[in-house]
Amino acid sequence: MELLYLSTFATIFCTIFVFSLKYLSLLRWISGRAYVLRQNQEKVTAEEVLDLIKNAKPFPVSCQKGWKIHCYVHDHRLWFHFLTIPNSNTASLKVFAVFSKLRASSQSVLQLLKDVSMTCEWKPGVVATSYVRDVSSHDVPVKSKGVPPMPVKQDVVREERVCQRPSRPFDAWWQPNITQTTTEEYRRLWHREDNGCCWLLQMNEKRQAWTFFLAQPVEGWFEVDQSLVTIVTWSSGNDGNESGEMAAATLGSLREFLHLHPALLSKYKTLASQAAAELLAQVLKASNIELDKGAEEQFSTAGGWMFYGFESDVVILKRLFKAGSHVQSYLGKGVVEAPPQTVWEALRNPRTRFTYDESLKKVDILQTISENLRIVYLYHEVHQILKKESCDFCIVQSERIEGEKHILVYQSVDWATTPPRGDTVRATLLPSGWIIEPVQKDKKIHSMVTYLMQIDCGAPKPTSEKMPFEDMVTKQPLSITFLQQYLQPAVMLARRQSLPSLTNS
Repeated sequence: MELLYLSTFATIFCTIFVFSLKYLSLLRWISGRAYVLRQNQEKVTAEEVLDLIKNAKPFPVSCQKGWKIHCYVHDHRLWFHFLTIPNSNTASLKVFAVFSKLRASSQSVLQLLKDVSMTCEWKPGVVATSYVRDVSSHDVPVKSKGVPPMPVKQDVVREERVCQRPSRPFDAWWQPNITQTTTEEYRRLWHREDNGCCWLLQMNEKRQAWTFFLAQPVEGWFEVDQSLVTIVTWSSGNDGNESGEMAAATLGSLREFLHLHPALLSKYKTLASQAAAELLAQVLKASNIELDKGAEEQFSTAGGWMFYGFESDVVILKRLFKAGSHVQSYLGKGVVEAPPQTVWEALRNPRTRFTYDESLKKVDILQTISENLRIVYLYHEVHQILKKESCDFCIVQSERIEGEKHILVYQSVDWATTPPRGDTVRATLLPSGWIIEPVQKDKKIHSMVTYLMQIDCGAPKPTSEKMPFEDMVTKQPLSITFLQQYLQPAVMLARRQSLPSLTNS
C-alpha cells in the first residue's frame, strides 16, 4: 500500500512539474523571453547573419512581418522578433529593431556610418575609433552560400566605449572622477544595392553581438534627401534587452546629428563646390591676359597670371604668388580633336590618367560617394640621374555639367585609411581640374580643353633653387597634348580591337 501511495505521489508531482515547465515556457514566449534549447549551440558568423536576414525577409518592421512591440524608449517604438538561422544548430535569435525617417539620402547615411572619423560625433558611448584592418577594396570571400552574389565590402574597426556599469561595485564611490572604458573590435560589411538601398553590418564575432543598419530611399521626388533607416540588433547572453535599448538610443542620436549637422555630412560635396568655384574663378582671371603686354601688366590685369610658353599647340600660363608661398600653379589651354563627350569620358575615369601623365604610377579609387563624387589616391614618381623622388595625394574628384561646359574638379582631402607615408611627400592639391567646351574646327566639333594644376609640395631644399617636383609640375599642361594623342582615331580603334583579347586573357 505504501508503494502505491508513493508511486501515485510521484506521478502527480511529475505531472505538476511538467505542466509548470510548459506554463513557464508559455509565459516566457508571451512576454518576449522565449528561447530554444539545443545541445550543440554554434557561434554565429557575419556571413550567417547576412544569410539570416536574406532568408527571413524581416523588412519592413511591422506586425504583418511577425514583429511585436517590446516597449517605447528614446522616442521610438522598440520591436522584437525571433529569427532562426537556416541549417544551423544555433538557438533562435531574439532580435530588436527600431526605425525612423532621417534627413539624408541612403548613400549619405551609409557614408556617415562607414566614416570612423565621424563615429564619435553621433554614436552614443563611443569615445575613440580606429581602423584595425582596411580591406574595403576587396570583396568578401564567398565561403558561405548565404553571402549575396554582390561586391560586399568589408573592414575591421576598433571602438573604445564607455562602460555601462562599473567593473567593480565599489568603483562608483571611490573613483567618482574616473570613466571606465572598454575596447572592442568589429568586423563590418556593407553594400549599396542597385535600387538605392544601402546596408551595413557591424559584428563582434567573439562576443556574439551584431548591429544591422538599413537605409532605404523614400519614394517621391520631393523627398530625395530623405531615407527610412532601420536598425536591427542582437546580443547573446543577458545583454539582449540592453542591445535593443542601445539601438533606439543610436537611432535617436543619429537622427539628431543629421538634423543639427547636415554640413558635416555633406562636407565633401561642399568642398567640391568650393573647389569648382575657385577653378572657374582662376580660369576667368587667366582669360583676361593680354599676350602683347609686358610681364608686369599681365600680372596686374590677369590676377597674377603670366604667359609662360607655347609648346605642342598648348598655351601655357603661370601664376605668381607672394613671397613665402610654395604653391606652383600652371594653366594649359589647347584644342583636342575629339568631341567633348569623348574627352569627358576619358578624363572622368581616374584610371585613364596614366595615358596623359607619365609621372603617375598608381591610382586607387578609395571611395565612390556618389555617381559624380569620388575619393581618389594618386601616387607619382620622378626619376633623376642618381635618385628617385615620389609624392602622393588624396583628392576628392567631382564632376558637373553646366550647359555645354563639362567641369572636372580636384581638391586635396584627408582620408583616414590612407595616411602619409614616411618615404613619400604628401603634397596638397589646391582647386585644380579640367574644363571642356565645344569648338568648331574644319566644320567639325572638337573640344577646347583647359587644364589648371595648383599644387603645394612644400618648401624648396636649401641647396636647390627649384621648387620640389618643379619639373613634374611644369609638364602638367602638356597633358592636353598627350590626351590628344591618346584620343587619336587610329589609337582608339586599335584599343577597341585589342580589348576582347585582353578581356579573355
